[in-house]
Amino acid sequence: MFQSILIRPNSTEGVPMDFGMVIENMFFYQSTTVHINRAAVSELVKLAAPEVLEELLKYQGLKILYNNSMPTVGMAGDGTYWVDTLGLADFDIEKELYAEALRVTGDESKAGKFSKKIARHIGVHELPFTIKTSMVEQLQDKDFLRVARDETLKEHYPGIIMPVGDRRYEIEFLSQQFFRVHTNLQGAADQSFGETSPVLSLINATADLHVTASSGSEICLPEFSSRVLRQKIDAVLDRSQHSAENLSRFHLAQFNESWAIRDAINSKRLHVKAVLPALRKAARFKEWLRDLPENHDLMYEYQEKVEEKTVLERIGWKDMRFYFFTGLQTITSAIAPVASLLVNPAIGVFDAYVIDQIAKEWKPNQFVRGPYKKLLQGR
Repeated sequence: MFQSILIRPNSTEGVPMDFGMVIENMFFYQSTTVHINRAAVSELVKLAAPEVLEELLKYQGLKILYNNSMPTVGMAGDGTYWVDTLGLADFDIEKELYAEALRVTGDESKAGKFSKKIARHIGVHELPFTIKTSMVEQLQDKDFLRVARDETLKEHYPGIIMPVGDRRYEIEFLSQQFFRVHTNLQGAADQSFGETSPVLSLINATADLHVTASSGSEICLPEFSSRVLRQKIDAVLDRSQHSAENLSRFHLAQFNESWAIRDAINSKRLHVKAVLPALRKAARFKEWLRDLPENHDLMYEYQEKVEEKTVLERIGWKDMRFYFFTGLQTITSAIAPVASLLVNPAIGVFDAYVIDQIAKEWKPNQFVRGPYKKLLQGR
């Protein structure tokens, strides 16, 4: 658990990228991959100085991929449509970053510095050519199409006029690529309802299915996409939801907040630069999280580990002086008899050092109540 997570933000223009969630997940997951589009680049520009972002992107647990291709519906005329993907043929990530940074800052020098420093750390995600075949196959799945239709209407067109009986929304394929839509939904004029809106929802969900399958990780999708995809990938979404609820309960129990760092960063109360020192110290904590059993209760496991006796507590504090003065071989014998045969018995400063290190046996609360808590208190 908590091994890797893929975050696909809402692609809707004007919906801010939840970078607070990205950075908070970096404290818990071994690796975090984020898919962004041009709309999210502006949030990346505003997030922090290029030097801070560069350190974040050099960090082994974070990868950002820019989506150059997106699903689309084309119109052939006479009410006939087809599905495809769009993207720039000669894509240049540095030019894309520069254009958006210039739009946000209005400063050519800042935009140039940002794009040069960040471009080499951002990869490019392209949907494969075969995705079009997958899109057509999913459009032929009547159950999946029904879910996409209902969720699209609920999310984007709550006021559209519904027929008294069944909501008819069917796709007639004229060939492998071309199709027509047959529907009895009304209200297009005042609701801006396009008859291909559910198709767009479904082919976007198909693209998310591809990303999920290729990443082999937990996936964090916008709520709308999650509802559409639940028809196909219940188990993956359930695991992701379980992890999100785990983290929420953990923050609430430890700090009386549900999303501590996430909210602080998104509301600009905490600067990204401030999290870097704590992130550098999070490796051992994340290793412990990675080894937790499937479907664990994070608070229970954390409390169990915190209350677990240390090596010295298992030996007994009364015996400490005896062990200290009789040497390293004796204390090693108490812990692991076989290992003691490999140790040269010697009494001195080295023994005292080893005993001191054992006394400092690591527990997850050393990170949570230390660097992590200090970070929250410094907001």
